[in-house]
Amino acid sequence: MEQLFLRLSTALLHTLEESMQPVLIFRGGHWISVSLPKGLDPKWTSKDSLYFASAWLSAKEKWGCEKKATSLAEAAVYKRLYEGLVYNKTLEHDLQQLWS
Repeated sequence: MEQLFLRLSTALLHTLEESMQPVLIFRGGHWISVSLPKGLDPKWTSKDSLYFASAWLSAKEKWGCEKKATSLAEAAVYKRLYEGLVYNKTLEHDLQQLWS
């Protein structure tokens, strides 16, 4: 039982370490490295990481602020993951503007 726990813990740690690596997005003719936020939801997949990076880059280009870009990108991923999730009016408006 202890060995099984150790193997599962090691596998989880390896997965978390992999998820902390930056994601590369090709935009404007060159590769841009986007760091993922710490403490990712275990439900995130590699597709969600790419979605986060793309949303982050779009928000950064649109609003110029890394903090806002991170907040919006995380909100976009969680909205995609958890059906029916609704944010306040301002955040919902910003999310709509993110892709327009």
